[in-house]
Amino acid sequence: MDAEEYERATRYNYTDEEKFALIEVIAMIKGLQVLMARMETVFTEAVRRHVYARLQTFVQVTLREPLRKAVKNKKDLIKRLVAFRSLNFISKARNSGFYNYALTFLLSVF
Repeated sequence: MDAEEYERATRYNYTDEEKFALIEVIAMIKGLQVLMARMETVFTEAVRRHVYARLQTFVQVTLREPLRKAVKNKKDLIKRLVAFRSLNFISKARNSGFYNYALTFLLSVF
């Protein structure tokens, strides 16, 4: 559908109230887009913090028992679990500029 067909369809197929409502909806969508663009850094930081918290809970709480059992049974899995728990180190390293070093360390263990 080209622009002229669309214009004819909107001009003749909608009542004045429907056109007004359509304009209102489009304006709200554009306003929301502008607001979300301004808040992007806030949303990004909130998502990062949430992912970090969930990951730390998994690494520090959920992996505690499998790691203990692996150490007790002297399994080769220990290296991988310890490396996974080192993600906390990677997060701190990213903030201090040693991210590449930490990532290399983690990949070498796996």
